[in-house]
Amino acid sequence: MDDIHIRASEPKDAADLRNIYAAPENYAATLQLPYPDLTTWEKRTDSSNPPTLRLVAEVENKVVGDVCLMQLQTVRMAHVARVGMAVHVDFHHRGIGQRLLKEAINYAFLWLNISRIELDVYPDNTAAIALYKKMGFEQEGVKRRAVFRAGHYVDVNIMALLRE
Repeated sequence: MDDIHIRASEPKDAADLRNIYAAPENYAATLQLPYPDLTTWEKRTDSSNPPTLRLVAEVENKVVGDVCLMQLQTVRMAHVARVGMAVHVDFHHRGIGQRLLKEAINYAFLWLNISRIELDVYPDNTAAIALYKKMGFEQEGVKRRAVFRAGHYVDVNIMALLRE
């Protein structure tokens, strides 16, 4: 999609971001809870308390995707960042996630001197796993019964990308 615009998130994006994560397909596939409230997303887009980087994807002036990169704040792990992302369900399989993830990886490796990006992904999220593998992430292990989701404990795959 050539009409995808990637930019830093702004406070005005809070409602669109909330709507992305409010979709059952997205909160079931991420570590988010159902029924996200606007106040939470207003705090997450507040520039006085930012993650290392939050980017959004816009299509026709509508925010349709989000990626968040968080550099770990411990001295011995400052070279590591964690990433999380979601795309509006109406825009899945259009290359938006790949564009967002590519920008976050480039920012981490080229500007922050990050050498390891890691993430958690549910084993049943095959589309996300395929994207992460396409972008060079490798599975490193499984956290067994790590997350409580929809009334059950479920496993989470650990994946990482190392800068060569």
